[in-house]
Amino acid sequence: YEHKNVVCSFNKVVCAGGDAIVVSSVKNCVIENNVSEYANYLGRKNYWNAGIWVFNVNNCLFRFNEARNTYMRKGSEDAQGFDLDNCCRNVVFCNNYSHHNEGGGLLMCNNRTVVKKYDKNENLVEEKKTNGKWGRNYVFNNVFAYNGNKRDSRRSAFVTIAREIRNVLLKNNLVVADYGIKNQSLAETEDKSQYC
Repeated sequence: YEHKNVVCSFNKVVCAGGDAIVVSSVKNCVIENNVSEYANYLGRKNYWNAGIWVFNVNNCLFRFNEARNTYMRKGSEDAQGFDLDNCCRNVVFCNNYSHHNEGGGLLMCNNRTVVKKYDKNENLVEEKKTNGKWGRNYVFNNVFAYNGNKRDSRRSAFVTIAREIRNVLLKNNLVVADYGIKNQSLAETEDKSQYC
């Protein structure tokens, strides 16, 4: 963890070309009272974006945030309001509001991954494997409403689980489905070998 004791609060990000807010490589952080609106506005092909998310954090309070209208267009992926991504441990995700995101409410993924580093000319310089642990995360008292995409329902779920996560408790979340989206689900897994 390169950073410690980070507070990210009271920010509003509108029409971000990709992600709105990302907190990464932090031990002990608070993410609260932020708003993401129209994230992934550019809709770039082969890019994976979410509204507000964490990557490789340990001991994190993630509360009172709102993510709305995250786009999944022009070949872009994910588009969830929120994401607990690679190597997240001891995250308390509570009292957040995710609505009208084209990709779904919440993504949880990856016990490990490969991080690629590029130079200014976009040449690959280094590939580094993160091998942290994902677990002891708590998702409770959140509202997930009208998330999903009528044109592409792949991720039209309350939660999408992708690759090797374990030890997470989801409790007392309110989910309001959009009746206009076919094949909408509460939980969806991305990988055939994983269990939901």
